[in-house]
Amino acid sequence: MVKAVAAKRAVTLDTHAKLWDFIAKLRVELEDPEIGRLWASANSLHKNFYEAQVSPELVEDYAQDVKRLVEKLKKLI
Repeated sequence: MVKAVAAKRAVTLDTHAKLWDFIAKLRVELEDPEIGRLWASANSLHKNFYEAQVSPELVEDYAQDVKRLVEKLKKLI
């Protein structure tokens, strides 16, 4: 979803660093500090897919954060 928002703005996000930078810019542009936290939750879930370090309870919490992030990003497409 982040890449879809970037693509609409003709921005290419081809590294993890560029993804994080883009999220930081959105956070400032939208004056919404929650976006950074929600993105961090999504990133934690992504890492957990490979490393399985997060408890099931936290996975549920992070999944709710991701849903909230997606809703915010949908408005930008």
